[in-house]
Amino acid sequence: MDLAERNRLKAELRKMGIKGEYLDSWQPREDLWRHKPQLNNNGKEIKPAGAVVPNQPSDLDHKMRLAIRGILPWKPDKTCMCKGCRERDWDRAIINDEGHISVPDVAEESPFEAFEAPEGALPERLKCDDCDYVVKADNKRPAASLRLHRRKHKETVAA
Repeated sequence: MDLAERNRLKAELRKMGIKGEYLDSWQPREDLWRHKPQLNNNGKEIKPAGAVVPNQPSDLDHKMRLAIRGILPWKPDKTCMCKGCRERDWDRAIINDEGHISVPDVAEESPFEAFEAPEGALPERLKCDDCDYVVKADNKRPAASLRLHRRKHKETVAA
């Protein structure tokens, strides 16, 4: 609230018969910006970096507490030296019309997806003799899984 607005409110309150002295003790407010996204307990982004946190008290103690969470009084950009901005890959960063900053995830190939076992590389104990069933390599108990599968063969033959 600037001085002109404060004086206008005082005059309006005086006309109504109310003293406007408490307006002088109002704490000044300002907008702050998120320099790192706010995440929920599951790690999902709730509020993006670059979002405005409006109408915050401008006292130093409050700003210090918010700064720990990555909310600062200036807009995030490449030249900002806070941890959130330093660690952000600004070459891949996308800034929308509202100023929200998002960095798309790079899909890293798993070393297991790139590897294909050559024909006959699977041990015989992971294959069913009667059909094409193969126990998955990441199975914790492959022998038990194969026994269960073979029982199903016996049940279909008996029926």
